[in-house]
Amino acid sequence: MGAVVAPSNSESIAALVAAARQGSPEAFRQLTEPHRPELHLHCYRMLGSLHDAEDAIQETLLRVWRSLRTLRVQASFGLGSTALRRTCASMRSGTGRDASFPQR
Repeated sequence: MGAVVAPSNSESIAALVAAARQGSPEAFRQLTEPHRPELHLHCYRMLGSLHDAEDAIQETLLRVWRSLRTLRVQASFGLGSTALRRTCASMRSGTGRDASFPQR
């Protein structure tokens, strides 16, 4: 995989979101990968473990992927910071998956 550059305008983001909603893993990767360092840092600060932070990111991205068709996606492709906080909180409390997030 080559370097991923964040989409720069709302039209390209909308096209990638549409492709991801149709099942394109590459479009989803292009949308999410530029945000990974920021997400990793946020999770690390909440969980205090690099391994747990990576697990939280993976769980959150999986949740976003599974519910992509129903999620409202903003022009900045906000990755569901609420979902990320819920994932980290449930991991921190040891409860595992957060039942309040839609599952498929």
